[in-house]
Amino acid sequence: MKSHRLIAVLLALQHTGKLSATALADDLEVSVRTIYRDIDALSAAGVPIYAERGSRGGIVLADGYRDALARFHEDELRALFVSSDDALADLGIVGGRRSALEKLARVMPDRVRKAVGKTRGRVHVDSRRWMGGASMRSASLDALRDAVWNDHRATIAYTNRSGAATRRTIDPLGLVTKAGVWYLVARDRETVKTFRVQRIARVRVHDQCFVRPSSFDVGEYWNASMAQGGAVNEAPFVATFQMSRRALANVSMYHAIESRTRVRGSTPAAWVVRVAFASFMSAVHEALSWGEDALAIEPPSLCRWLAEHGRWLAQRYAMPSTLGEGNADALNQPRETAVAH
Repeated sequence: MKSHRLIAVLLALQHTGKLSATALADDLEVSVRTIYRDIDALSAAGVPIYAERGSRGGIVLADGYRDALARFHEDELRALFVSSDDALADLGIVGGRRSALEKLARVMPDRVRKAVGKTRGRVHVDSRRWMGGASMRSASLDALRDAVWNDHRATIAYTNRSGAATRRTIDPLGLVTKAGVWYLVARDRETVKTFRVQRIARVRVHDQCFVRPSSFDVGEYWNASMAQGGAVNEAPFVATFQMSRRALANVSMYHAIESRTRVRGSTPAAWVVRVAFASFMSAVHEALSWGEDALAIEPPSLCRWLAEHGRWLAQRYAMPSTLGEGNADALNQPRETAVAH
């Protein structure tokens, strides 16, 4: 592809400063005429690249442009080369970050490459949650990715936390992944809103383009929303449990504890703990994973949900191990959530 070749030309010149058109053509396995067309395309795009005539001439990249990589600060390099799980794989971008950084490292000055070598393999960021709640790659996410990149208007079928279904035409402005869960930031009429991608049942991308606000940055919007109390469609949720030492150790590692009180005379030791969760469903997933190590005390909505879920599980697993036709049909029926939250 031409775009890949243009990048390859820039990377080669970044490393050497000057190369003959013949050398570039040999490296990239294209004709010299193609190289000159690429140089014209880069120059037209504003890249300070030009051809020098004569026996010592060649294709030259301006020194000021080449010096940009030499001016990386050490913390900037560490930020670039910190390892992370590839959340971009959910968007169908597999391996792109790693290969891009490898190319970038190859053309950096020696001083910079040494700093990169010290950074690699020392820090890894895993944004996925341990259990439950992680969104999976979906057709909706693929369609939204294309709409965001191409500034195309879209119509979505969306179900909110209360179960209300709506259909709305939006301007998709950006996508955010938070602990493995994807969110869409979009302009709905004149208001910028956040939608959980998992709750978008259908997406239809229109041919019509919208005018994107020139100053809008999805990262800045998201951080501002978080600073204002997480103004997205996942409200924080606080619940109280009586829990064992093992459950207390678990919750201390992954959630914020608002208060805890030792239960006097309890054997084995137990605590009443008030825990702040990211959402109602986060509290549900954790309560189910703790099993007999924790008992939900309040609020009543969580207790009712867990009780109903327990009754459903008991009924489900009371079925014979060899399923008859009727029971197999029952397994395929969706379970209604008994308690709204």
